[in-house]
Amino acid sequence: MGTATMQYEGAAPGLEMPWQVPVFFSVFVIFIFIGIAVNKRKKQVFEGLCSFLGGKVDGNAFLGNYSFQGVYKNRPLKIEYDPGGKNSPSWLTIIFNDPLFALDLKLSEEDFLKNTLEKFGLMKDLDSGDPVFDARFHAASGTPDLAVGYLARPEVRERITRLFDAGAYSLELIRRGATIPGLIKLKKRNPELETDLSMQNLLPILDGLDLLCSEKNGREFFGKLQGWDKLLSK
Repeated sequence: MGTATMQYEGAAPGLEMPWQVPVFFSVFVIFIFIGIAVNKRKKQVFEGLCSFLGGKVDGNAFLGNYSFQGVYKNRPLKIEYDPGGKNSPSWLTIIFNDPLFALDLKLSEEDFLKNTLEKFGLMKDLDSGDPVFDARFHAASGTPDLAVGYLARPEVRERITRLFDAGAYSLELIRRGATIPGLIKLKKRNPELETDLSMQNLLPILDGLDLLCSEKNGREFFGKLQGWDKLLSK
């Protein structure tokens, strides 16, 4: 019996939990609580929008993705935040509905890759007629004639430029059919939420997007191809 006891007591130390395990677990728990606290702070930033714009906030404190839905200047508005991941950026997306969009257009700033692909004819780029604007921006569209006509307007190019000066990464005008509202969508890469969603910085963005919408740039021009011209003429 004494031998058995000695063998048991001799084996017991091998069953002890390594000190690294509780330390790792404690650090893991701390990081989770810090992450949740940071994400709650992000939610508070979104909730602050309700004070100025009304609407509602949805999201998940653990995942850190939040969205705001409301109305601005009688136009449905949605603001989404995607926290990204370890190897992917975070995104802030601002979306307006526009029922009359008959064109589609995607704008982003030129870079080395885009310039190279354009030179080899592997990527098409629309020509707005403004060499300064065309040198800065890459423009692509499935309705090029409409898009060129849209970009030919100096006030449109100026408003687009201001949005990118304010930190836009991309800007899209999206058509979705004659009876489904189109969208105008602006994206910011790796945003600073407290800065980007402050009213001082957000309202100029919203006003700029509103000014790019169809009824501010020739309602009949945008509505005609979607069959809205007859409705508008009544």
